[in-house]
Amino acid sequence: NAGSAITAGDIVDLGDRYGVALGDIAATTGTGIVMTEGIFDLSLGPNETVVIGDKLYLTGVLLTETAASDAYVGTAVEALTTVAATNLLEVRLNAPYTSDGLTVTYTNIGP
Repeated sequence: NAGSAITAGDIVDLGDRYGVALGDIAATTGTGIVMTEGIFDLSLGPNETVVIGDKLYLTGVLLTETAASDAYVGTAVEALTTVAATNLLEVRLNAPYTSDGLTVTYTNIGP
């Protein structure tokens, strides 16, 4: 971490994708564990209506449905309507999707 302190649960910009910090990471010289796959409760911005499969993007520290260049975080795995306050939303981090906007789904056939 070359920047400000990171708190457990924060979204971390890794350059080509995003991760979620599993623990606190100290400023400037701290190291820590960041997960880049999985389902996490992340903060959705106010006045958002999300359905399962919607693509989500990072704006500041909150998620939004508004597309932003290089800010794709993942897809919603639950439906949620927020009003004025932010709410936690289950998000599949870095979920792949096709260029036509459809979410890619695949089945685990392994053990």
